[in-house]
Amino acid sequence: MAGMVPNQNHAAQLQELFCCLSQSTEPPSVSILNQIIQHATSDPEFSVESVIEKYCASLLVCEETGELLFQSKITSESREKDDRSSVGTICDSDGSASEEEDDSESDFLDEDAADREVEARQRETKVKVRHASVSDFLDNKELQTSSILLNRVDAAFHMVELSLGIILEGDSPEPTISESLWLYAMNNFLNQLRFLETGVISPQRMEFLIEKLWKIFNSKLLARFISRHHATKEGYPLHDSFAFGFNTDLENINRQAIQKWIKKAHDSSIHMKPATRQWVENMIQSPLQLLVPLTKTCIHEWLCSDEIPLLLYWRYRFAWLCLVSTDLIPPCKPFSWYDRKWPLFRSSDTFNALADIIKLERSVDVYCRIGKTAAFNGKGDVAEMEWNKAIEIAKATGQEQRLKDLYYQFIRSLTQIRLMRCEPVVLQLAEQYLRMDPSNARIQACLALARSEHLSDKQGAIEGLRTALALDPRDHSILMVLIDVLWNQDDTKGILELFENEDNDITSIRIRACADQDYFQDVLFLAARDVGKIKYLVECYETAISQPWTEPPIGKDYDPQEESLWGTYGEAFGKFNMHEYYSAGTALLMCRLAVLHHRYLGDSRSALTLWTTTFLERSEIFGLGKMSSQYEMYTIPMFMDMFAQLLYDEALRSDGLVDAGSLKSLERLRNRHDWFREQYTPITNERNLNLFLAKLYCRTGQDAKAKELLREQFERGIELLNDHVDWNDFAGYHVLSRILFDRSQETNAAIAQSLRRYIRYQPEDADTDGSQASDSIASPSGIEPETAVDTRVLHEVADEDNDCEEFKDGDEDDDSEEAEDGDEDDDYEEFEDGIVEEPSPVLCLYDLCRDPVL
Repeated sequence: MAGMVPNQNHAAQLQELFCCLSQSTEPPSVSILNQIIQHATSDPEFSVESVIEKYCASLLVCEETGELLFQSKITSESREKDDRSSVGTICDSDGSASEEEDDSESDFLDEDAADREVEARQRETKVKVRHASVSDFLDNKELQTSSILLNRVDAAFHMVELSLGIILEGDSPEPTISESLWLYAMNNFLNQLRFLETGVISPQRMEFLIEKLWKIFNSKLLARFISRHHATKEGYPLHDSFAFGFNTDLENINRQAIQKWIKKAHDSSIHMKPATRQWVENMIQSPLQLLVPLTKTCIHEWLCSDEIPLLLYWRYRFAWLCLVSTDLIPPCKPFSWYDRKWPLFRSSDTFNALADIIKLERSVDVYCRIGKTAAFNGKGDVAEMEWNKAIEIAKATGQEQRLKDLYYQFIRSLTQIRLMRCEPVVLQLAEQYLRMDPSNARIQACLALARSEHLSDKQGAIEGLRTALALDPRDHSILMVLIDVLWNQDDTKGILELFENEDNDITSIRIRACADQDYFQDVLFLAARDVGKIKYLVECYETAISQPWTEPPIGKDYDPQEESLWGTYGEAFGKFNMHEYYSAGTALLMCRLAVLHHRYLGDSRSALTLWTTTFLERSEIFGLGKMSSQYEMYTIPMFMDMFAQLLYDEALRSDGLVDAGSLKSLERLRNRHDWFREQYTPITNERNLNLFLAKLYCRTGQDAKAKELLREQFERGIELLNDHVDWNDFAGYHVLSRILFDRSQETNAAIAQSLRRYIRYQPEDADTDGSQASDSIASPSGIEPETAVDTRVLHEVADEDNDCEEFKDGDEDDDSEEAEDGDEDDDYEEFEDGIVEEPSPVLCLYDLCRDPVL
């Protein structure tokens, strides 16, 4: 160990480190190891990286992964580039724009920014053993426990002991344990119990274990903590790791992991507290009672929590997950959580079915919470009934001020301004509310939206939305609705006036708000072209890009309670007006501005300048990938393809030679493109930049490089068609079509393109919205017409907090079921007006791609 002898404290920390590594199924992060060992040794200053460097660098290594690895590659590539001036030749930029922005942004970094950066780095740094022999040694049955290493049995029990202790940190009125550490223990303790062997556990350890399990499943304080909405960027971990199946499935692996230890305690003569012994007896006789205390607490917390609808919904969902594992309901056959066909148990709906489990007086607040949950879940009819019950009680008890608040919440719960949807009842409710308070911008917008959607009163909607926007000029959700209605009324002049008649501050805020969606960018570009104000729009973008971030002012009508109920404070201003996303928003605006220059003004030089700065000199644009699948799958790759095309054109000199600087830039862009796509969405990465480079390599006599790139491209097409994902086959055919066009096989390329379009835009899946831009309009952002429409729909689905993951998973399930039910011998599918033969992907590839270079 680097020739150093650890002291007693460091020996204990090394013991914890090797124990964690020996019991982990995959390499743990530096972040989680730090937290575990700090907790286990009561040393808040412990650093796993320092200990590894000091004592065991020859055995263990810290490896970067994920976004951290991606950023490291970019940094390394930037440092190693041979000729920085080649980029300057193209864009006449020396990187000063980046430095200026860095300087301006640094003024606004809060005091916790450095800590957040360190935490993010540690989360994406994994600790691994350098050699497989190290793992084999730690798992050796002959290994004896020492001051630094634990044998297999001791290590397995110690991890269970540690996990149970961490979980029970939640058994307090105000838990101080970090959520990431607590979730790590919750996600792993059932697997640890399942693999821990009952035959080698001493009576003392058995007593410890059963007492801890009793507390976990019976503590009300811990149950309240468990019932909270625990989310990570990967999803909702407890919905998977803490699920005990349906009450007709006693063989569920999580249930069995607990039951085997209950049975072991029941059959042994260990000492147990009376309450624990009674619990063990009850679980032996009625195993379905295991989650009853937790289920009742979860239901109670759902009905008594003053939280935003998103959190109420997930409380409701988790309570259902627990309920179906108990005998509080009749035997429940397994059902899909995604089809919404849940059992009712003699109740009118699933919300009241859950609420009826516990005896809780239905007060105004309880009806409101049920109503909010139902509305968030898309059950407007149920929500309306619950809100009406709350209003009737308020009327009967003379709560006039409360009545106004109920109307407001009722309207907001049934209206999604961002997504331009509302229930018909909003018409009547909004009119009633505005008679009491006509100055509320959000309710004015709700009424205008209802007029547009349910009365087709577009002019009345426009007037109402203009009134709402005048009351709150910074509310981008109102702005979006107004732009959409004006666009559908062909009022392009009115769209531009929303920016012309305001000061630079408001104009910049609105430009940034519109940057979020490709659809609204298309609308702005087309509107500006229609009224001959492209140059004015360019000036607006330039102003927004140069504008430093400032704290958004809170209006006099801002109500923190209102925002806590219906969304975040930043939602009204647009994410790219908030400090966290301001730099990424600036990068996105630069890409949008490049499109304006290139497509509408024919100014390729300015477009190259902007894209070179965005993609080759800076990296903020890539941060958009973690915000939404829209950016990672479509928007950013689209801009990179457009940039690549410009670089390719720039490289083709009039004398037939290839510009070395442009070629170098294209190589750098290809590296960044592939690193980005592999990090975020490898299942749709077509690696299109290979073709541009292959053509340039052929021109410069580098045939071997060109052949290798085309072969890689061909193999990528096969990978996309032969993977276990069906919906990305269109990308595989697209890869082929581009290769074939490049090799002058136009007929075969057309076949590949037809297959690609058929898979991506099947007639039965074509669901268009009349409020969206017509398919016949060419997209100024470079997206095909169908994609321009689909992008907005995808963005809306991704932005819907309620069940966005469910819809995705559910669709995949439906696709797989259809594939299983289909006739495998049926070789033909209807396609538009004719019949298209669909051979197997591999046969199709080899039939189409008969080019010697491949």
